[in-house]
Amino acid sequence: MPELACLNGQIMPIDEAKVPIEDRGLQFGDSVYEVIRVYSGYPWLLDEHMARLQRSMQAINMSGVDVSKIAQQAKQVLQRSGIGDAVIYIQVTRGVAPRNHLIPRGIEPNVIITVRHANPPQAEHYTTGVKAITAPDVRWGRPDIKSTNLLPNVLALEQARQRGAFEAILIDQREGLVTEGCHTNVFAVLNGALRTPPVNHRILPGITRQFVINLATQAGIEVREEQLPLADLMRAQEVFLTGTVCEVIGVTLLDNTMVGDGTVGTITRRLHALYREAVQQAVASMER
Repeated sequence: MPELACLNGQIMPIDEAKVPIEDRGLQFGDSVYEVIRVYSGYPWLLDEHMARLQRSMQAINMSGVDVSKIAQQAKQVLQRSGIGDAVIYIQVTRGVAPRNHLIPRGIEPNVIITVRHANPPQAEHYTTGVKAITAPDVRWGRPDIKSTNLLPNVLALEQARQRGAFEAILIDQREGLVTEGCHTNVFAVLNGALRTPPVNHRILPGITRQFVINLATQAGIEVREEQLPLADLMRAQEVFLTGTVCEVIGVTLLDNTMVGDGTVGTITRRLHALYREAVQQAVASMER
């Protein structure tokens, strides 16, 4: 089954999709993006991802793009590819113009969509948990906008890989507060309650994050969206990460310190089971 791209509505093999060298997404990171997980042909939480894409474009004053049309194009590329378990990547750049810091007027955005086979974490990671490290959060001041300015994330994640870890959890060094992971949101279980940093300009409002909060609330688990000091993270009984591709995955080793008893905790396992159940129900509904 071929992995495909769609560039401004034209579907083609990924290696044939090209943008001009003066695209502002390439030269300035002047672009926003979304990643959608597909299960058995079902684009999971697509509407929520499209709403966030719209918010990101508004935040950088980008106009001229119809997100409903992008959603339809994404579905078309997915169907053409025939890939059941996939990841859809959507990137909207401001467009092409001679290099200048000033935002040019009258240019057309470029809309890039790719569909690739999903590459989720290994199954055993959900039962044994993963290792994470902490790293200083040196990103720009608006990571709540899902822009392609990801170099600090890339470097922190590379640091994690070099230390044999799955993720780097970012820490605001000024206040000693947890913000988020390089490509995940962070939760801690303290005294039976979930703690996670609140949505503000310091973190991305994760789609999976909000879905898990809703699941927890429905299951009667107390959820507290409040500042999470590093000291509290280090003494948590459970720590887990949420993300589009990793879903809900437990952290059992943090900076070479055991989290809780060193196993994936009860609440983490329960929430991941509820998450998978919700996915299965959505897929079954589509099939009917």
